[in-house]
Amino acid sequence: MARGSLLNDIEKENILPFSDAGLNQTEIAREIGRSRNVVANFLIAPDEYGSKKSGGRPTKLGKWEKIRIMMMASNSTDSRD
Repeated sequence: MARGSLLNDIEKENILPFSDAGLNQTEIAREIGRSRNVVANFLIAPDEYGSKKSGGRPTKLGKWEKIRIMMMASNSTDSRD
C-alpha cells in the first residue's frame, strides 16, 4: 500500500491549534487540505510523528552467522594466482 507524503512543519503547526480550538479531525483535515487519517495519526502522538522506520523483510541470518561468514571470507585465499 502506498504511503502519502508526511506533514510538513507548517501543517503540523496548524493542526494543534485547530484541535485545541475544538475542531474535530474531519474539520481539521478540510482546513489544511489533507486526509483525516494523517491528521488522526499526528494527533495520537505529535512528538513521535514521522519517526517510525519502515520495516523491511526480516533477515534470515543472525548476528553471529553474519560474523562467521565474514570471518570465513576474510580467511579464504585468493584464487586469482
